[in-house]
Amino acid sequence: MAFQAAVATWFAVHILVRLPVGGRFGLNGAALPTAVRLETGTGLDDIEVTQSDGGRCSSRARHPPTSRRERRHHSPRRAGIADAWPV
Repeated sequence: MAFQAAVATWFAVHILVRLPVGGRFGLNGAALPTAVRLETGTGLDDIEVTQSDGGRCSSRARHPPTSRRERRHHSPRRAGIADAWPV
């Protein structure tokens, strides 16, 4: 849960400072995040971020990458979320 909290905190900071995040996930790069929800119960989504354009970004954030391959292919840095938490 600590990793999930760190990811949610990263999104929450972007809400507070009004910085877009969608472009990092292939969504509208100009829309601002407006809300973050955890454990939504829909599919595999652990985190859901609502954007100002009505779009949503849903992600799974159970634990940080553990193997070298996971770190290389699934790390927050690869998704454009650099230095938000240690990997």
